[in-house]
Amino acid sequence: MSSKFNGLREFGKFRLDAGTKVLWCENKPVNLPLKEIEMLCVLTEKGGEVISKEELLNQIWADSHVEESNLSRNIYGLRKMFKKFGVEDELIQTVPRRGYRFTGEVREIVGGELVIEKRTQTRTLIEIQENKEEKRKTNFPPGYLLPIALALLLLTITGAVAFRGYQNGQAKTSAAEINSIAVLPLKPIAASEADKVLSLGLADALITRLGASQKIVVRPVSSISQYVETEFDALAVGRELQTDAVLEGTFQRLENRLRVTARLLRVADGKQIWAGTFSEIESDLFRLQDSISKEAAQALSLNFNPSDRDSILKRYTENVAAYQAYQRGRYLYFRREEEKDSLQKSFAEFEEAVRLDAGYALAYSGLADAHARVANNAPDAETRRMHYEKAKELARKAILLDPLLAEAYASLGWINRIYDWNWAESEANFKKAIELAPNVWTNYRLYAYLLITLGRTSEAVEMNRRAKQLNPLQADGWILYCNRQFEESSAESIKQMAISNSADVRHDLALAYLQLGKTEQSIEILEQLTSNATDSFKVQSALAIAYFRAGQREKAENLLRELEGKAGGMVGRFARLANVYSEMGRTGQAIEALQKGFDGRDDRMMWIKTSPHLDALRGDPRFEEILRKMNLD
Repeated sequence: MSSKFNGLREFGKFRLDAGTKVLWCENKPVNLPLKEIEMLCVLTEKGGEVISKEELLNQIWADSHVEESNLSRNIYGLRKMFKKFGVEDELIQTVPRRGYRFTGEVREIVGGELVIEKRTQTRTLIEIQENKEEKRKTNFPPGYLLPIALALLLLTITGAVAFRGYQNGQAKTSAAEINSIAVLPLKPIAASEADKVLSLGLADALITRLGASQKIVVRPVSSISQYVETEFDALAVGRELQTDAVLEGTFQRLENRLRVTARLLRVADGKQIWAGTFSEIESDLFRLQDSISKEAAQALSLNFNPSDRDSILKRYTENVAAYQAYQRGRYLYFRREEEKDSLQKSFAEFEEAVRLDAGYALAYSGLADAHARVANNAPDAETRRMHYEKAKELARKAILLDPLLAEAYASLGWINRIYDWNWAESEANFKKAIELAPNVWTNYRLYAYLLITLGRTSEAVEMNRRAKQLNPLQADGWILYCNRQFEESSAESIKQMAISNSADVRHDLALAYLQLGKTEQSIEILEQLTSNATDSFKVQSALAIAYFRAGQREKAENLLRELEGKAGGMVGRFARLANVYSEMGRTGQAIEALQKGFDGRDDRMMWIKTSPHLDALRGDPRFEEILRKMNLD
């Protein structure tokens, strides 16, 4: 950055050298990414003043175009750092719709002396000392030390570059400015079904390990799983996933050995930051993952404390066969939308994993998710109850085995919400999952759904915003819709359709259009969806409402009768049927349908507190009684 950052400032127990961009806490340097330090320089320079987001972007990223999410991520990092050092006050205050303000008392310091330089392979730290006695002891003439420091800095940088070049034999470029990364499925030299599993499994392991550092945003495995069976251009995927870098590679089985070649590319210009080749016998798969993770982390200039290293190298099992079964289960679970029997097949793999290692907490969590997914789509209440109870038992087992397993808390939080209707426990479990894994976007998204259920929709939008920072490709039209931001919801769905023209996204757009009075456009979308929708009841119930609003009463009535015939004893249909009745002014039938949904613990009852289709029922004592019985009043 330019020399516009200068000066020595103190606040509390911290000292910030804005010239050398080093933050100290009680005479010890604080390990912070460069952009966070630069942001702190700008904020403390104008302490007490509101600094707009635009000004921060212009000052810190003057030479590049970045998303506003970079601001939020760096502010979050600074706040987390202050909390780590025991600062209870909110030093950085968010001023809604304006920007940020530094609230601490900032003192400018004059007369510091440069006394020593510490060198590491990746950076130089300059220590500041104001001890006048030390100055008298050195007896050096003024300005003597600065040329020496600069010379040492140059030698350090030159030596580090030469060392890395010698170590890897590869052309290198700087890893600075890398705040986000996508780890892509490694491509097998000779593809087989087993190689597809390994391709995603290796990427999944690296995503989990690098993401555990919390010093860089790593795109989730759900965002890259689609590339397992397709040819792709790594840089194009990086641009699509909106990351600063991509990690790609290939692997090959040679007799009983596994050989992996990986490289890290900067998306902006395609320059190679790092490359490495690794070879281990297949039974040493964990050692292979450790080696790749550590070298990739070093290439990204991630400086780890002991806790970070423990997270990155954490193994949930030492049994390679159990791990491989778990990875097969994960692969099949992610294939559930593309292949009809994949979800059922994943059960066998997760069960094999826990059979091989009865203490494998992560496998129990995977099995819990599989049971919960089956329950969510179950046709009858008894099947639904059986699978949810089993899922709950497995998630609790996982937590018992590993009280720090974020995945298990997220699974249990979901079950508490969708099945138990235990809102307090659900919220506690989602918060715990976020605390343990703040870099996992799904934890924020699931928590946002709970907040919608509770009617705290503005909080849900904010929680989802944090999820979107981690996974910008996720669709959030539905959450905006629930907050009655219909214009924003339609705009988001239109944008999302350019990425993934899924039925759910188009359905969300149709609902937003319906609320905006664009009834004909809504009907057109829903009619197109009806012919091949996997959940025709959902689409047809929305279409019946659209027909009714458009004045096409006969079509609406005919479709309603068809929906009534389909409802039967099926779980998940009465809440949607209630929406249609309510829109048509049939209050009694709507209340009756909601009561059936309540009795069958219809998980679509999660939306009744916020659904605009049920606005005609609000204030009706019978409707309010249902909300009360659900603890949603």
